[in-house]
Amino acid sequence: MGIDSLIQNRVMKRFVANVVSRIAEGENYLTLLCATDVEPAPTHYLVHQVAGKVRKHVAPKDADDSCTLRSVGVRYLPGSILQRIARDAPKWYGNNISPYITHLLSGGEIARAITMSERWVHIGYPRDFAREQP
Repeated sequence: MGIDSLIQNRVMKRFVANVVSRIAEGENYLTLLCATDVEPAPTHYLVHQVAGKVRKHVAPKDADDSCTLRSVGVRYLPGSILQRIARDAPKWYGNNISPYITHLLSGGEIARAITMSERWVHIGYPRDFAREQP
C-alpha cells in the first residue's frame, strides 16, 4: 500500500472488501485504488480503465486524454508480483514502484482499478501531516 496519501477509512474498507471478495472468487490480480479527482498528487500515475480493467498506467508526462483517473498510491499486490519485485529489484530504474507496475502491464499482467470519488490528500513532505485535520 502507498504511504503518501490520506484516504478515508470507509474507502479503505471498501477497497479491502473488494479485493478480499475477488480473491475468494478466484481472481487474484494487481488492484489499484484510483481517484476521479486527479488534482491532489500531480506526480502520481494516471490510469485509463474500462470495465474495471486497467488499460493504461502511465507517468503524467506520458498520459493522454483517455487517462482520467489518478492512482492514489494504494494498491494490492499478489504474492506472485511480490516475488517478481524481489527478483527484478536490481533492474529497476528509480525507486518508485509505479514505473514497475507500468512495466508489468506492458508485459501482459492484468490489473484492476477500483475508483473512488471521495476527497483524498497527498502528503508530499513530512510537514504536510501537520496541515491535515483528522
